[in-house]
Amino acid sequence: MRIALYDATLTEGAREPGVQLSVRDRLRVALRLADMGVAWIEAGWPASDPDVFREARRVDLAGTRLCACAAVGRDGAGAELRAAIGSGAPAVTVSVDVRRGGAAAARRVAAAVKAVRRADREPLVELVGFFDRGAGGRGLAAAVAGARAGAEAVFLSDAA
Repeated sequence: MRIALYDATLTEGAREPGVQLSVRDRLRVALRLADMGVAWIEAGWPASDPDVFREARRVDLAGTRLCACAAVGRDGAGAELRAAIGSGAPAVTVSVDVRRGGAAAARRVAAAVKAVRRADREPLVELVGFFDRGAGGRGLAAAVAGARAGAEAVFLSDAA
């Protein structure tokens, strides 16, 4: 069994009232997280904030991978996924809300993971709402679809 850490400080931590991190601040935090051995660092959504990904190309994080995020909705491999793949980040976190979309969520996860693999990036899957009562068996079906399509890891999330 392998245990690896995925850190969301750069995204979730920056949502706190009064917290405002510059690109330089975020890269400094990323370097410290890499020093601690974190495997993946969620760096944000390049469709709306590409700056950190541009600057990160000049930073050596050793074995730690910055992750570009992309929500995959009804449009499947839409603009967010294209921006995440095009960001240059070595990993892409595909985020899917399994409470919506029925069986189509599993198909969207598999298609997105395959698109990330084709782009020679490391696909990760976040299943938002996995533990919510309304998710039913859709969450498990999406997890299996992501794993079979080649996701490096599947994260089960309670809510976004």
